[in-house]
Amino acid sequence: MATVLSPGKMLNVQFPHINQASLRSEILNKSDFFTAKKGELILNFNQVISSVPLVLSGSIKILRNDTGGREILLYYVRPGECCAMTLSSGLKEEASLIRAIAQTDVQMLLLPVRFLPDFSKNYPAWNDFVLHTFTQRFDEIIELVDDLSFHHVDHRLLKYLKEKSELLETPVLSISHLEIASEINTSREVVSRLLKKMEKEGILELARERIVLKLD
Repeated sequence: MATVLSPGKMLNVQFPHINQASLRSEILNKSDFFTAKKGELILNFNQVISSVPLVLSGSIKILRNDTGGREILLYYVRPGECCAMTLSSGLKEEASLIRAIAQTDVQMLLLPVRFLPDFSKNYPAWNDFVLHTFTQRFDEIIELVDDLSFHHVDHRLLKYLKEKSELLETPVLSISHLEIASEINTSREVVSRLLKKMEKEGILELARERIVLKLD
């Protein structure tokens, strides 16, 4: 039987770089433990941000939309991470610029933004964590811009499928062509055509709303 860890144990395991015992105690005392089911909306566009998430298990996908209402996947928030966009908006007391959806079942700590100034003032380890979070997400956004600017859709599609497979730890992806198209910012028709091409090349197998990757 798998061991069920407490939020405190998960915080220690997933956030080893937050290595001040007093800081960990403060986070636990001031945060709310929160769970979300796969596919559940966690944060919506223009929603007031009262807390930032510290992911203990599972993963969250972060989406941004343009003026035409189209969405694109920015990045995933994994165990041991925080959403930089939420953290930035919370610090500036702004409404959410992103939509956050549970990619899998998720467990997290929700840390109220009203405590962030005190954390920054009193805990160097927290400032290091915030800096690491912004640096990591900046690198991911630059990579996304490069993909959109310099790489063809087939490259972006295969990269997207590989990343999702690694994240979910399975070669079998239950996802529609429309959802893929939305997250990589292209049309469903283009995704369907490229997936059929990849199937002919032996990269994957297609079934109804299911893709089986055959990558070594």
